[in-house]
Amino acid sequence: MVDLLTVEEDIFLKFKSYFKKMSFKNKHKTWWKSKDQFILVFDFQKSKWTDEYYINVGLVFQDDLKVPKTSKADIMWRLQRQGVDRHRDQFNIASDSDNIISILQKEVFDIFDSLNTLEQVKNKILENRDKYIITAKGKATLELD
Repeated sequence: MVDLLTVEEDIFLKFKSYFKKMSFKNKHKTWWKSKDQFILVFDFQKSKWTDEYYINVGLVFQDDLKVPKTSKADIMWRLQRQGVDRHRDQFNIASDSDNIISILQKEVFDIFDSLNTLEQVKNKILENRDKYIITAKGKATLELD
């Protein structure tokens, strides 16, 4: 019998190695990378009902915490798997690990690595505003109504 916890730990070590090469810092299942005007943060949130995880992503504009949190982000969203009807936003860490890295690369890293200013962030958000949850502070910072 396969020990699921050991498999997950091994995969999170693989993630840690991959994300560290991209200059992300981490604590537990949260990773972040600072830019001049914002911090990109993402985490893996275990589902209460299954063995799968949600991948939460956020941008933090000002942060006094040692570890930025997606729950404190000014802009937040949750990654979704493509072409899956049920539980589209849940990932099985053991079977989806390569897919998770690919989705993070395509939908988060490639996009936000090219953004350096709040104006660039604002323009990107406005392309698909319904995708994002934007706090009052985030709206004020980006001058959105």
